[in-house]
Amino acid sequence: LTGDGFAISADWHIPMVDPEMMRLYLDVSKQHRLTRALILGDFLNEDQFSHYVQAGLSPSDVKFGDELVFAAQVLEELLIAFPDGIYFLRGNHDDRILRILKWSLGMSDVFALIGRRVAQRLQHHLEKKARISEYPYVHVNSSWFCCHPSTYSKIPMAVARDVAEIEQMHTILGNGHGWGLCKDRSGKWYCVDAGCMCDPKKIWYKAMKIGRYPAWVQGFVLLQAGRPLMFDRESAGARR
Repeated sequence: LTGDGFAISADWHIPMVDPEMMRLYLDVSKQHRLTRALILGDFLNEDQFSHYVQAGLSPSDVKFGDELVFAAQVLEELLIAFPDGIYFLRGNHDDRILRILKWSLGMSDVFALIGRRVAQRLQHHLEKKARISEYPYVHVNSSWFCCHPSTYSKIPMAVARDVAEIEQMHTILGNGHGWGLCKDRSGKWYCVDAGCMCDPKKIWYKAMKIGRYPAWVQGFVLLQAGRPLMFDRESAGARR
C-alpha cells in the first residue's frame, strides 16, 4: 500500500466487537481526515468453527449466519466512513472456516458471503472499496510492516520487536490484543501493538478463565505522515 494516512485497527472479532470502540475509531479517524482503513486480521470471530468449540471445551451461542449479518452492518458503516478504501488482512480466526473447508475457498469468498447481506445501495461501494488479502501482512510505503502474526508472547511488545528485527522495518501488529509503542533493540525501528476492537468481557475464554496472559487493551493506530498516533479507549474518548 502507498500513500499517506491509514486508520489501522485489529481483532474486531465480530460479533464480539465493542460498538463504542467502533464509534471512537470512526470519530477519531474523521477528525484526522483519514479516508482509508487497514484492518489487521480477525475481523470475524468464527467461534462456530473453533477447535475448542468442536471439542466441547468452549461454548458457542452465535451461529455463523448471524455473525455474517452483524458483520454486514459493521461493514456498511466502514464503507461510508472510509470512501477511499478498506483493506483486510487474514488472521488466525479468519482461518477457522477455511480449515473446515480444507482451504478449498479463500478469505475473499467468506467476505463475499458478508457482501450479500450489505445494503443494496452500498454493493457498488463494497466492490470498489473493499480489498481482501489472503496474506496476513502488508507493506505500507516500503517502511512499515503491518501484520497479524501467528505467534504470541506473554511479554508485551516482544513479537513486534522480533518482527521488526527480522523484516528490518517499522512494525504494527495485531493478534496480541496488546497496545503499546517502543523501539526495537537497535533503536532504529518503531514497534507497535495495535490493541483490539473487541470487548474482552464478551469473549468467553477471557471472561470466564483466569490465566497469566496480559490484559487485553482496546485501541487503534493512525498512521499519518509516516508516524504512528496511538489511541486507547481513554485517549480516544478524550478527543470527543
